[in-house]
Amino acid sequence: MSETYFVYIMLCQNGSMYTGITNNLIKRITAHLNKKSAAKFTKSFKPVKLLACWEIAGGRGYALKVENYIKKMTCVQKKNYVQNPSLLWADCENDLAIKPIVFSEEDVERVNEQVFNLGSPQRGH
Repeated sequence: MSETYFVYIMLCQNGSMYTGITNNLIKRITAHLNKKSAAKFTKSFKPVKLLACWEIAGGRGYALKVENYIKKMTCVQKKNYVQNPSLLWADCENDLAIKPIVFSEEDVERVNEQVFNLGSPQRGH
């Protein structure tokens, strides 16, 4: 049985977006915050927030195809995927014959709360 992977886009301190893959989302994003285990880019530009995430069935090879597909996009195209993550589903189905499962806004928010301590603003306080 093939392993499930995740392709994700994070916002970094300098305003850029970082795209990566992992089979353990929380562990990998936490590693990006640690200078010793971070990717070269995130050592220089610390991630501050998860913007979007997709679950990729079929193993690492499929996830790498989706990651590469996103990395070739312009900043504007990536922002479109962040604002409407289901666009990637349609584009990948057409171009790569892969159907990523889109993380809901609530799922992205839960990861941000857990990893970045970015809770929802409390109302009335």
